[in-house]
Amino acid sequence: IGKEFSEPILAAVADLPERDLVPSLSALQAAEFIHEKALYPVAEYAFRHPLTQEVALGSQLQERRRRIHAAVAGAIEDANPDKLDENAALLAHHWEMAGEARTASHWHARAARRAGVTRPEDAFRHWSRVRELMRPVSPSSDPSPLMLQAIREMLNVGQRVGVADEEVGELSREGISLADDIGDIRDQVFLRTHLAQVVLFSGNPVRCHELASEALATAERSGDPELRWGARETLYTKHYYLGDLEEALRVSDEAVELARSDPGMGLDYQGFTAGGWTLGFRVFIETDLGLLEQADRSGRECEQRLMRSLEPEVRGWMYAGWAWLRTHLGDAASALASGRLAVEAAEKGGSPQSIAITSFYCGITLTRSGHWQDAETCLERALSVARDRGTWLILEGQILAWLAEASLGAGDGARARLLADKALLASRNRTTRTGECQAYLTLARVQRRTNGLAAGQQIEPALDGALQLAEETGARIYLPQVHEERAKLASLRTDDDARDRELREAHRLYVEMGATGHAERIGKELEP
Repeated sequence: IGKEFSEPILAAVADLPERDLVPSLSALQAAEFIHEKALYPVAEYAFRHPLTQEVALGSQLQERRRRIHAAVAGAIEDANPDKLDENAALLAHHWEMAGEARTASHWHARAARRAGVTRPEDAFRHWSRVRELMRPVSPSSDPSPLMLQAIREMLNVGQRVGVADEEVGELSREGISLADDIGDIRDQVFLRTHLAQVVLFSGNPVRCHELASEALATAERSGDPELRWGARETLYTKHYYLGDLEEALRVSDEAVELARSDPGMGLDYQGFTAGGWTLGFRVFIETDLGLLEQADRSGRECEQRLMRSLEPEVRGWMYAGWAWLRTHLGDAASALASGRLAVEAAEKGGSPQSIAITSFYCGITLTRSGHWQDAETCLERALSVARDRGTWLILEGQILAWLAEASLGAGDGARARLLADKALLASRNRTTRTGECQAYLTLARVQRRTNGLAAGQQIEPALDGALQLAEETGARIYLPQVHEERAKLASLRTDDDARDRELREAHRLYVEMGATGHAERIGKELEP
């Protein structure tokens, strides 16, 4: 039964009359093999030492163990018919030990669904067991929908917990083959969109584009609103990270309209509702485009939806969006509060992906607030989780760039220069063009602060690169920062006219975007 067991379950499987069972338990207690844990509502016992249970279990013949495990599973089901979801993981274990692979796989699936998005590590483990158990009982001539669901959900949850590249390849081959054999359009679309997200976040945008395009074509043919929304979610995410912001916004507009048609949309696709997160992601897109008032409206609508839900992980992403927006509004205190709320929500959600994302955005707010050492700690955590788990590596260049800024603030110029160079290389390797823009800006700041006027020949090309990328991608949020840096370079050269000209252009852009905090700051610099 396990290291802990209840008397009713023991009585159901021990094949002993009550007159023998009770004295036997008393004798085991007297000999200190077991001890009583509870009397109400039923008597419960536990082995005093785990090795005792392991030796007792190992002494039984395998066939006897299998029979008892099956009996235990049946007894638990009979004794607790109203707690089957709660006991799903335990039942999966007993049916697996009983050698009943198909039955065990169904209970593992039930346990995975119960774990949902709040315990993604558990969900991934249970779906993995479904896949392993179903392989021998589901030959290719008889494709199993449960096997396909397991693969699909491993990819869905795998976005958040990380999946090794080799396993992604196996899941891709198995899943696409199964989905096409079974012929269910929903599975075909969901599988490809989840797979596209996994490969995007692990840093393979070319493969992501292929899969996302296939998914969109199939979804459009189906006419199913949820499929059409799911395919667009992957597409706007891809466009955002690869630096096609106008297209990201256009596709996001379509996704928002589809999500508004059904408040429950998304639960079957990814485990949480579509409306909240689709609006939440728009905050990032609109902020980068310099549409700060629109981003604020999207954020507030997202907040209204999510505050009525129990989705802590998505709330963490929402607060990360607030942190990003408020950083660019120039409201450092509010940005920092949002960043801390993001990490707090992610800790409750438990996903490595969420830890990486929220630690990154919290690190940004700490950097902008001058909490250099805390910022370094937060950003190093984001980088470590992303690299160790292979999730959200698409942000690697940007994490490195902000870590360079935090190190610069902390006074470690040599480390800042090294990190800035790595940020630029990582952003290019991942083809994250807005990330490359940030890396150029960081490189210019680091060179100016550490080498001064002598670094002018390195600073100017970096700022030119940032300006070109900001214009090509539509990331207008970076334009005033370029002009600010040019003003500071002009100050080093004692060119007051150039300094004032660049500051006025930065001020104009900040006012135009609605970045009031930054506009006020620049306005003070322009005062005589």
